Amino acid sequence: YVGEYQLPNGKVLIVTREGNHLMVQQRGESKIEMFAESSTRFFTKAVDAEFMFVKDDEGNVTHLELYQGGTLKLKRIK
Repeated sequence: YVGEYQLPNGKVLIVTREGNHLMVQQRGESKIEMFAESSTRFFTKAVDAEFMFVKDDEGNVTHLELYQGGTLKLKRIK
């Protein structure tokens, strides 16, 4: 899941791993810890947002869906 995902407005969300935790941040902003709801769904406690990593038939992550007052599809760019 670690990588970079582009928002429709051109900004980038960066997902990193710190120990056993996934972190998410918008470029230039503070990191926020992600908590697992399932193997592909995560949420944050700092902001009201949920994330779902979507994989292709080979198990590669193709994009990230962000649920925050609507649904956004973020293409994986790195």
